[in-house]
Amino acid sequence: MINITPKKASSMLDQLNTKNRSINKMHVSVLANEMSRGGWKQNGDAIRISDKMTLIDGQHRLSAVIESGVPINMLVISGLDQSCFDTIDVGKKRSHADTLSVNGEKYAAKIAAALKIVDTYATGRTGMAVRYSNSEVESLLNDKYPDIRDFAGKSDKMKLVSPSIALACHYLFSKKDAEAADWFIDTLRTGCGLSSGDPLLILRERLVLNKLSKSKLNTAYIFILCIKTWNAIRTGQKIKALRFRQEGDCQELVPSIK
Repeated sequence: MINITPKKASSMLDQLNTKNRSINKMHVSVLANEMSRGGWKQNGDAIRISDKMTLIDGQHRLSAVIESGVPINMLVISGLDQSCFDTIDVGKKRSHADTLSVNGEKYAAKIAAALKIVDTYATGRTGMAVRYSNSEVESLLNDKYPDIRDFAGKSDKMKLVSPSIALACHYLFSKKDAEAADWFIDTLRTGCGLSSGDPLLILRERLVLNKLSKSKLNTAYIFILCIKTWNAIRTGQKIKALRFRQEGDCQELVPSIK
């Protein structure tokens, strides 16, 4: 075990990192954030150095130490056969859903995906490329949005939107009006009682077209259409079509939930 300071990490990268894959800057930032917020855990993964004194594994962790400025205790193994490089990081990566499932969470996959939608919205990053570590997702569930669990079983059999979008909308809309949020999600699923010109019917028709199209709308776009529909219902606004202008002179901001 070695205490890797930013200076030590820089020295190791300069001297040993001569034959390696390209650095993924986003992954470095995710790791650096874990270190900065105190979420880094020693799990036995090692910084691996070959018998030729080249860095085989660990360049992203070392780079993250430099970016975070936080010294981290790390296991360092040296003297490994240089040819072992192709055996490293070939296992299945543990997903956010895997992490929550191991912790005993019911609806783990749905909750994990919905948490990212909720948090990117709450932090003003809807539609941005945001990566969360497994421990961050655990923290989102346990510290920021623990009551999202109460809604996870209420968006089953949803066909027009993904279960994660339905859960995120149900959770966020309920903060404004719980009864109206229940009605919105149930009616989005069934379509019962809707008449011509109803914003929710227009949303359903838009989503049906999306299901039939080869070019699918992304998660953020559908989520925003759901917000626009909810807002139209809440304010009594009449709409003829649903769209979100992401670029050009008429570019729209992500709407606030009313």
